[in-house]
Amino acid sequence: MTALDNTPALISLLERQSTLYDQLGDLTEQQSQAIEAGFGVDADASPGASGEQLLTILAQRQRVIDALVQVQDELAPFRESWSSVWSQMGETDRQQVAPMVRQIEQAAARIMELDDRDRLRLEQAQAHTGEQIRKLNSTGAAVSAYRTSPPPTTNNRFTDQHG
Repeated sequence: MTALDNTPALISLLERQSTLYDQLGDLTEQQSQAIEAGFGVDADASPGASGEQLLTILAQRQRVIDALVQVQDELAPFRESWSSVWSQMGETDRQQVAPMVRQIEQAAARIMELDDRDRLRLEQAQAHTGEQIRKLNSTGAAVSAYRTSPPPTTNNRFTDQHG
């Protein structure tokens, strides 16, 4: 089969891939919002609901990523012989395929950028939470130090039996 025979299949796969990257981009935005709402370094609120929302979003993302992997596998023969496929493709098909490929590459780059930013936010939130735990532990140690002191004796000679 020549590239001309496979061009509709390539275009169909690229359209599917583009749609999946759009879905993944939307989920990545939702992920960022959930992280911002519940895991920000300055957020004193419990991440409870946002944590559950984040887990739901991550599960949805995984399904989209699994679908993307499947499309990537189907695109493998085209990628392996891309220069041949491209050279045999007509000008009209190239004008359709080239922007799709660029859009997919840009979407993937944007998703990776947002994921890196989210990872950094989560690391900062983790460090902030660790610092809060250390402070609580040191406060607890100080309180414990007072508790281990023996109670003061009440042998005061200037008090009567009534206190």
